[in-house]
Amino acid sequence: MRCHFSSILAIITTVGTSITGILNSEPNRIYRIEFFSNSTADESGHGEGEIFLGFLDTTTDINGDAAFTFEPTSPPTAGQFITATATNGANQTSEFGPGISIAGGGDFEDTDNDGISDEYELEHFGSITGGDPNEDSDGDGQNNLAEFLALTDPNDATSFLTIDIRIDENGNAVLSLNTEIGRTYQLHLNDDLNDFQPLGSPVAGDDNILEFIDPLGTRSFYRITVSP
Repeated sequence: MRCHFSSILAIITTVGTSITGILNSEPNRIYRIEFFSNSTADESGHGEGEIFLGFLDTTTDINGDAAFTFEPTSPPTAGQFITATATNGANQTSEFGPGISIAGGGDFEDTDNDGISDEYELEHFGSITGGDPNEDSDGDGQNNLAEFLALTDPNDATSFLTIDIRIDENGNAVLSLNTEIGRTYQLHLNDDLNDFQPLGSPVAGDDNILEFIDPLGTRSFYRITVSP
């Protein structure tokens, strides 16, 4: 039988920390996924199990996939690395999954619970309840919530998240964008608009240009999600 890496696809640091991901293994089976945090990343890119965070049981579908969300009782802090293992009913355990870094900057005050921080609303709209998340204040095609997530200016029609794409000499598709500290970026791709799949792991912004590389270079659609 096979038991692939338990692949943690996204870590969202908002109020508390949720760990979400997908396990791919044998279809229609129950698996125990155990989660760990680590102060440093292993050189292999996978593991280790420094601090046990807890576990959950999940059942794969007919394709062998199981999406999961885990909320640890004691959330790890920014700068730590999360990894996981999966164990089947025969007590066979996978190797450690890839270590994913938790980016800082996710917690923020949001008095009106509109998804936009009080600080951002005060700076750009004059009060902590002044920005309508669904409104496009500057008419650039991005609503105010999208502008907050990208940390662009919602009152400047020339300020919005842009993504450049090119094909390199090896036939890889290369997507590049400017990143912001306090934001995490994840590339998704597919050949249609119905079932986007993540490529690689989320990347913490560092105020520099970030490049995602799709080695196939033949996808029809790409999407990049940005999380605080």
